[in-house]
Amino acid sequence: EYSDLEWFAYRYLQNPEIALIIQKRYSHIFVDEFQDTSPIQSYLVNRISGSSIPLFVVGDEKQSIYRFRGARVEVFREFVKNIGVSRKLTKNFRSLPSVIETVNKICAPCFDEYVPMTAGINKDAFDIDFGDVAVATGGLHWPAHSL
Repeated sequence: EYSDLEWFAYRYLQNPEIALIIQKRYSHIFVDEFQDTSPIQSYLVNRISGSSIPLFVVGDEKQSIYRFRGARVEVFREFVKNIGVSRKLTKNFRSLPSVIETVNKICAPCFDEYVPMTAGINKDAFDIDFGDVAVATGGLHWPAHSL
């Protein structure tokens, strides 16, 4: 649990002189998984970036899973609304088209302004011939043809 560290950082960064010292240490800020950001974490990111440091965040509200730790998807939504420049990535290169279609069917009615994903690859891209290469996972070894 890091809530005590967040609280101390919050208190220190309220001091403009301390915030400026911290801001001078960074030329750019990148935050991944921003959909799992709490209000205090969002404050810290904004306070550290100030008004002059480029801030780049990545998030997907469909993947917000840390509400039990104080994360609020509303923080992400508000940030996206206020940032001025945003881009929705809609091409998925990790999943089969059938998985993407299912996700679209489930998520479209649940999210306002949902933009459907499309497959960046076709199902044939997953048909890989490993031949006799052995695959090692967790200390266990299987011939690839048995996978």
